[in-house]
Amino acid sequence: MKIKVKFFGIASVYFGSDIKQMEIPEGSAIAELLEVIARDWENGAKDFLQRATFVVNQSRADRSTLLNNGDEVMIMFTMGGG
Repeated sequence: MKIKVKFFGIASVYFGSDIKQMEIPEGSAIAELLEVIARDWENGAKDFLQRATFVVNQSRADRSTLLNNGDEVMIMFTMGGG
């Protein structure tokens, strides 16, 4: 199935700010999408993605969220301080 992936904030510096069309197997969750991204980008992408937060079709999501053909996934990093 095909989904759209958009990176925001510091993630866009690492992965690019263009919307990416990605092909993943039917029934995949965000966790499987992250594996595909890590494989495509290499160079520490898997470690980098461990701190990401997700939005699917404008709703907050987590790694177990199942994806459907045509979904739009936003990947970003929440910055915090104290």
